[in-house]
This record gives sequence, structure tokens and C-alpha cells, in this order.
Amino acid sequence: MAKRPRCTAAVTAAALFVLVLSLAGPLPATAYGQGAPGSAPSRPTVAIVLGGGSSRGLAHIGLLQAFEEEGIPVDYLVGTSMGSIVAGLHAAGLSPENIEQLIVQSPVFELFAAARPSRGGLVETDRFERFLDAILDHATFDDVAIPYYSVATHLLTGEEAVIQHGRVSRAILASMAIPGVFPPVEIDGEYYVDGGVVSLIPVRAARRLGADVVIAVDVRRRFETVDPHNINSVLDITLHHLINAGVDEQLALADVVIHPQVSEDSHMDYDDAERFIAEGYRAAQEAMPRVKEVLLQHDPNFPFGSQPPPAGFPQDEFADRIAQAVSIAYGRGPWLPMSPRPSVAMSKGSPIIRAGFDVAVGRVSEESLLHASYGLERSARGWVNTIGLGTGRCDTVCGGVFARLARDDNTVHPGIVLQGYPGRRVHYRLEWEIRDAGSPQWKLALTAPAGVDALNRGYDVQFQMMQDSRGLYGPVHEDVKARALYRRYIPGGARNVAGVIRGLSTFYVGAGVGASFAEPTTLSPLAEAGVVLESRLFGVLPLRSRLAVVYGGKDERWSVRLTFGE
Repeated sequence: MAKRPRCTAAVTAAALFVLVLSLAGPLPATAYGQGAPGSAPSRPTVAIVLGGGSSRGLAHIGLLQAFEEEGIPVDYLVGTSMGSIVAGLHAAGLSPENIEQLIVQSPVFELFAAARPSRGGLVETDRFERFLDAILDHATFDDVAIPYYSVATHLLTGEEAVIQHGRVSRAILASMAIPGVFPPVEIDGEYYVDGGVVSLIPVRAARRLGADVVIAVDVRRRFETVDPHNINSVLDITLHHLINAGVDEQLALADVVIHPQVSEDSHMDYDDAERFIAEGYRAAQEAMPRVKEVLLQHDPNFPFGSQPPPAGFPQDEFADRIAQAVSIAYGRGPWLPMSPRPSVAMSKGSPIIRAGFDVAVGRVSEESLLHASYGLERSARGWVNTIGLGTGRCDTVCGGVFARLARDDNTVHPGIVLQGYPGRRVHYRLEWEIRDAGSPQWKLALTAPAGVDALNRGYDVQFQMMQDSRGLYGPVHEDVKARALYRRYIPGGARNVAGVIRGLSTFYVGAGVGASFAEPTTLSPLAEAGVVLESRLFGVLPLRSRLAVVYGGKDERWSVRLTFGE
């Protein structure tokens, strides 16, 4: 999970590029590679140009679906930024349904992480590139089913660069590398950034390829009002005018321009993907009579339906492919922190405060890093310090050893932690502290589904069993306790803040049962209600917090808990 970057200037600059990426004016174009157009068909050739627009570009998925249903052949796919992502995935063999499944049902946005250090951008894309490469089976431009051209901006010269060689995943990454947000992408010793800087809707590139009919898709932001007294509003629309100066000249070169009706401030609304896709489909259907008219003007006997589109994969098979790609993307598996996440629990007694951090300090093997951790906790019996060292593949099992020093006894107690995230769906964690006398301190916790998968599916189930003789999780108790809780999630609202943060809320309620295995064993009801607050920097980098009101049975009664960085 990422923390908000501290560099205000970098965030401001990145926000300006995220808000509006567009054409700065006609510049000389440079083509890289030989391309793969193949032999020209006897009918007029068709190019589809997919423009940039961040999350608004998800409308391209619905458009491709409509074109498939109407039997419109596609001979060239040319894309910028989000348009390049959709074009590259489709050209490499994914159906529009596969691409929608990838965006809507997979944890694709969990693959981005804060860059430390920034390395030319605030968000690192290494895992995302490995994911793309695995999804596409390491496809190169020589392997694509439809000739594909990815438009980027040469960092040094500022020229439009039409990338058409090498790995498709690398070309996609170059075209989407928003300056200040993602680092520049190196290809053959040259560096590239988002193609929208100079060619948001690259119609000229399609014309240079020799397409007879060019269909362009415009998903730019549109302004209906402006607040002249709001500095953000003034800067936003002024920059929009400045860098959109040449877009209309490009669109004038297209035979048909399709304008999906996307909202004016929606560049970070990836959580609203289904609406964008539906609007792209609707806009394409509305424009279809004009598209067919143009094609028939070129050839009265135009053979609609003569070129089958990429078949893609069955839904279940593609779900397995996504899961494998996620595993490859993480390589060593997602590291799960040994230290406690920052949290505060307020109840009738003393508050329980937890915080800590983990840091990589070395490598055990090619697949396993060595992590050091530190935790500071205020338990029911006072402050506790914990230091630890761990390693392993957390997609199966990882863990380590720790030493815990409590101020109430000034004795160091060793312990072990084992945990895992199998299939990125179930999280388990076992913590055991070895004590010289008295009851041990241990906890076993299981959650399924876990993480963002729980929010996507709308529920999770928690099971915990512990002997909390230190009072790290609630009132001190020497007896073994267990609890099972079912939580149901209900999507709430979402809004954009300051042009750089997408805020989402998910409400939930939970009910369950707790057991105390003292003599005699007793059962008590459990209840929980709260909200999960998610802030996505630039729409893709998540940080989740949870605020909950909890009824923990007769021993714990009511408490209020706030957890950061879930």
C-alpha cells in the first residue's frame, strides 16, 4: 500500500498531465520498427484510432465489441495511452469480453506501487509490465493478429513516435507513461512518455500507414462550465486549451469520428468501467450507419463480416490466465508485513494503539527477499516493542522470527510468524510468542476472500482463535477464545479530489459468534458495522482504511476501531 507522496511540486505537475493529455501541435513523426501490415486485402482497408483519456478510454472496449457484432473488419489498430492499452490487448488476440473481464474482475490496479525512490515517476510499473507480458504470452509485434501501432512521445525531442516493434507490453507501457506519474520507458536506448503529450488522437499516424478509411474515437474531457474564482478550475481549463490546440486538425483527417458521452471529470474513475464500456458500445451503434455509409462509398460491395475478429479465450480459461499472470507479476509473491498495520481501538478501557513498518534489507535467494520489521504497540498492559526478520514466498508461505520486549516485565520474548496469501484470495496468519511463565501469547487468523477480492465479491468471512495474555487485541484473557464473523459489503459513493485522488467508500455490516473456552465454555453474539475508505492516487494507487463500530461480546462490549493501510 502506498502513502501519499510528499513532493507537492511533483504531484501538482503530474496532476496536470493526468487531467488533460492532448495534442500540443503538429510535430515531425518518427516510426520505430518495420511494422507488420501483411498483404493488403482487396477491399478498402480500415484503421481504428483509439485516443487517450485515462479511464474514459475504457469506452474503447465497448466500441470494439459493437464493431465485431456489425462485422466491420479492422486492418490497423492505432492507439495512444489508454487507447494503446485497449488496442494492444485486442491486436494480440484478446476479445473485447476478455479485456472487460481483465479490467472489471481482476486486481489489475493492485499491481501499481509507490516508487521508492521516484525514478522519474511517482508510481512504479514493473509488476504491471510483467502482468501484461504474461497475459499476452510475451507477444511481439510480429505475433499480433491485427497490425498494431502504439503512439508515444520521444522524451528528448518531443516528437511523436509510432512504436511498431519489440514486445507489445513494452510499447503499451511507453504510450501510457504519463509524465510525473509513471517513469519514462526505455526502448532501444531511447526514452518515451505518454503519446497524449503530442498526439492524443493519432489520426495522422493511421493516414501514414495507408488506411483507406480511418475511424477515430474521441474520449477527451469536455468543459461545460468554469469557475473563474477557483484557481484549480482556471488552471485546469487553461491547460486544456493550451495542449489541445492541434487535436481538431487531426480529427479533420478522419472519415468518421465517434464521441462517446463520457463525463467531464472522469479521468480516474476506473471503478466505473462498466458504464464507460456501455457508453462506448452505445456511441458505436449510433455511429454505425455513418461508418457503413463511408465503407460503401469506397466499395459498393464491401464484404461486411468477411474478416473474423480475434476469438479470445473462454471466461473460465481467461480467469486462470489472469491468476497466473498476477502470480508472475509479483514474482516472489506479495510480501505481507510482519509488523502491525497502524490502528487505534477505543473502548471503555485503555486504547489499543498499533503501528510499524517493514523494509527489505537483503536477499535470501532469487525468489525471496529478506525483510526487517519493527512494531510499537500499546496493549492493555502497556507499551510493547517488537523487532523481526522474515522471508519467503507469501503466495504460499512466508514468515520469520521476532523478539518482543514489554515494559511491564523488561524481558525479551522470542516468537515466530507464519502467513500466506494462496491464490491471492485467502489470507492466513499465525503468530506465537514464547513465554517463560504464564499463558502463551498467540493468534491464528483466517480471512476469505481477502483484500480487494472481498470488496469485489461483496463479502468476507473471518475466523480467529487466540490466547491474548498481553492484551494486544483486546482485554487480557488467559483462556483460549475464538470468533467467526461474516461481513457484507455495500458499495458507497465515489468522488475525485484535487484532480489527483479518487476517493471511494464501501459500507459493511457483519454478524457472528464468539466462544470462550473457559470452564464452562460460553458463546456470545458478535456484531460489526463500518466503512472501508479507499483513496487511489491518480486513480490506480490504492490506500485503504477501515472505520468500524464493534460489539465483541460480554468481555469486550463496544469499541471503535480505525485501521490504516489495509
